Amino acid sequence: MKLNISNITKLKSMRQTLAISGSNFFVMGIGFFINVLLARAMGLTGFGLYSFAFAVFNFVAIFMEFGFYSTAAKVLADEKDEYQERKLLGSIFIVYVFINVIFAVLMYVIGYFIDDFFVDKIGSTIRYMAFSGYAYTASFFMEWVLKGCNKIYLLSQYNIFGKFLHCVILLWLWHQKILFPENILMSYAIAIGISIFICYAKMKPVFSDCRNMILWLYNSNKIYGWPQYLGRIVDVGSANIDRVLVSYFVDAKSLGLYSIAVSFASVVNVLGRSIGIVQFKKFAEKNIISNSIVMAVRYVTLLSVALVLVTSYFTIHFFLGNDYQDVFIYILILVLGTSSQSMYSLYISWLSSHGCSKDLRDATFCISFVNIFSAFVFTYFFGVIGSCMAFSIGYIFSLYMYFVTYLKKCER
Repeated sequence: MKLNISNITKLKSMRQTLAISGSNFFVMGIGFFINVLLARAMGLTGFGLYSFAFAVFNFVAIFMEFGFYSTAAKVLADEKDEYQERKLLGSIFIVYVFINVIFAVLMYVIGYFIDDFFVDKIGSTIRYMAFSGYAYTASFFMEWVLKGCNKIYLLSQYNIFGKFLHCVILLWLWHQKILFPENILMSYAIAIGISIFICYAKMKPVFSDCRNMILWLYNSNKIYGWPQYLGRIVDVGSANIDRVLVSYFVDAKSLGLYSIAVSFASVVNVLGRSIGIVQFKKFAEKNIISNSIVMAVRYVTLLSVALVLVTSYFTIHFFLGNDYQDVFIYILILVLGTSSQSMYSLYISWLSSHGCSKDLRDATFCISFVNIFSAFVFTYFFGVIGSCMAFSIGYIFSLYMYFVTYLKKCER
């Protein structure tokens, strides 16, 4: 029987998609369990303060990349020599460590001033946990590097192991009755640190000739990563400013409710984003995105919306109780945004794999204006409901902008 190379490739892509999607669903499931556990055990006030501190670390982490991780993905995707790839892996890890030293110093400084701007006081927590910044940049770093190498199964293992270990530590903290914000953040840092060490070691990075490799990454970053970074920090930063604004205009308790709603709604983009990750290296060789892939993302997105709405309703109604009833209303609004997020993941992946950094930057500048304007106005006037509306408006507009940018590039 004659082997069909095209069918073998498609089968591998399907297996990879199932692997990364399965790991992401597992992570989301554990994430739900963790959020529900913390919400029940800590109460609205404690959970809100933890959510606030976590949101601050995540928000600042958006800026701690400087384009190097997306550059590494592009360079790794183009690299055919295995030994050269391992040298690149070693060099980019050194860059990652250096960037997170800067992150730690920055967070320590922020810890001294943040209480001057917010009613809920978390300055001491931020200073105490400043060193743990690497845990919040890790997901971005590992995803770009591993999809650049097309090591999708290892990315799945990284996602599963880190989240599972975090859950185990939290269960121990819950059993010991010491579920305080600092301990929860510490457990997250420990779990992610162990996961990075184990998974990165499997790739056998080589730390020789680092000076030349880092110089190569630096020069490549000026072409690919830096222009895209400038656009992305504006785009992603503006898209994630919602939690900071909820804390500022409302309070930490409301942020806790909003965070639970976002964690539920985020499941919608898992499969679409997973397909984009798996296809990244292949997109670099394709002039267009096939219609079958686009339709697949549409169908799985609709299925995910139905799954999220049913699951969230029963969880809130039968487990969390009356204090959390508003969460379902938030989810109904948020899924409009996460559905759009699922769809545009394909276009971002294709544009990134083709080195369209300036085009992505220009699109994100437009997106950021919509995000920032809508987030400030809607959150100020309508509170958490307004923040949910701004969330979905921003991602719907993002889908439009990335789709238009993709059409312009693939028609050339």
